[in-house]
Amino acid sequence: LRHSTHHQTIFTMDNITNLQFAKYIKIEEVEKENRNGWVEWGEGNMMPQYWIDLYQSSPVHGSLINSISFMIAGKGFKSENPAAQVQIAKLKLDDILPASALDLKLQGGVYWEVIYSMDHSKIVKVNHLPFENVRLAISDSEDEVCGVWYSRDWSDIRKHKNRPEYVPMFNPEDESPRQVLFFHMHTVGSLYYPRPDYSSSKDWIELTRHISEYHVNNILNGFFPSFHINFGNGEPSPEAQRMIMNEIERNLSGTHNAGKFLITFSKSKDESPEIQRARQNLQNIQ
Repeated sequence: LRHSTHHQTIFTMDNITNLQFAKYIKIEEVEKENRNGWVEWGEGNMMPQYWIDLYQSSPVHGSLINSISFMIAGKGFKSENPAAQVQIAKLKLDDILPASALDLKLQGGVYWEVIYSMDHSKIVKVNHLPFENVRLAISDSEDEVCGVWYSRDWSDIRKHKNRPEYVPMFNPEDESPRQVLFFHMHTVGSLYYPRPDYSSSKDWIELTRHISEYHVNNILNGFFPSFHINFGNGEPSPEAQRMIMNEIERNLSGTHNAGKFLITFSKSKDESPEIQRARQNLQNIQ
């Protein structure tokens, strides 16, 4: 989640006040062809990690992802063909099924690494590749997906261990010892990458996780305000006071500043309350 701050100057009779308002900026699901040969996914090429952040920080969303992916995996791979069932057991596909089902629900797609025998006559192993570690590769001539680039950490590819490694797409006629099989859900308006079926609700998921952050910060602050706002031009009705407090809280505080201000109303500035910190008073007594 990103926030930007813009300034609005408010003129009053006594002074000029510069207020900072927080603004929510949506994470854009942008696909960008990189000159290095891969297609970047999201701002900073970190869209898969953003889906993971939502999954890890929103308890309701995370529970839904876990339960639905568990149902997608079911009881494993089954085939009525005995020979196919033998191959399923030999390749241990059931071992990679839970992680594959989780990626399918969380990211909208799955990457499998297919490894051939030395003579390229058969497939000897199939590995699950974490979706967040893979980016699609395109050919220079026709802009078609020809393979993938794999990195342990796309946020820091300058490190030697994180340098992207190219792996071609699955093709039995290709002699490459390693290939990647990519399957995903169809998404309208997407050219390369899939979008998870919950992508349209990401703003609501953001809301659920920031509600919890707001209350946690409120408790950590001990409900003690860091600044005081006094309206010395009269005492409005209780309903009007609540509306003013809600508006200020919505525009000024944000989730990380919960409980950091105090609002009071008085008939005049001379009757405004005096606010003192309890810790400072105790230190003066000592």
